[in-house]
Amino acid sequence: ADQYVLGRVLGEPDALAVFSQYYVMLAATLVMAVLGIPILRDALRSLTSLRASVDPLIAVGAFSAYAASVVAFVRGGETYFDTATMILIFVTLGRFLEARGRASAERPGAALGIADVRWSLLPHEKVAALQAASAGSASRRVAMVGDGINDAAALAAADVGIATCCGADVAREAADVAMVGGDLTQIPWLLRFSRRVRRTVATNLMWSFAYNTAGIGLALTGWLPPVLAAMAMVLSSLFVIGNTRRLSRHAVGAVTLRIATHEET
Repeated sequence: ADQYVLGRVLGEPDALAVFSQYYVMLAATLVMAVLGIPILRDALRSLTSLRASVDPLIAVGAFSAYAASVVAFVRGGETYFDTATMILIFVTLGRFLEARGRASAERPGAALGIADVRWSLLPHEKVAALQAASAGSASRRVAMVGDGINDAAALAAADVGIATCCGADVAREAADVAMVGGDLTQIPWLLRFSRRVRRTVATNLMWSFAYNTAGIGLALTGWLPPVLAAMAMVLSSLFVIGNTRRLSRHAVGAVTLRIATHEET
């Protein structure tokens, strides 16, 4: 008993401590074999595709800790216990972030009744998803909302690209519409407003064509004097201006949009 107490005072590990260290080391090895290799594969994909991800950080931390624990274990040291525990933390954190990202994508999709929900897509995968969505019908139009560098290709490939205010510069330049505000709930309003603008433009064009055709015909036949013809042109312009001013009733003060045109680029 005196020798046991002396050993405890001098810091000699007891059998339970040694067993727990071996147990954690074994658990860390199993974790690396089952979960570490997939994380390493995802990290290599992220690095080769230049995609921003936490996978490389998790992979480097986990495999560095595991290598240090193996070296300490072979040399007979005791530091591999803490290192193996660090491995469990790194790998568990990686899988937790992956599961959280999946849940963050699936939860809104389930609430909105969207069956096809995808996450962690590469830029070319986003473009392929947009092309697949628009392939079903020639009249189908696909919109893309994004804010990052990885969204630039998809924003340019979509029929309508919408970039948020906090997005990267390349994303805003690739988009057709750049939102100065970051409220995504205003996107349905944007779609409704764009339809109203389209109808208004079509109405103005049809009115101008019909009105001018009738006015020119009456003027050529002499039924419309020059003074009345000039007044008729003013009335036509007032109609177009008034019809366009109706759009201001549907404007939302909290949302400001910049419409990108070909002249800007």
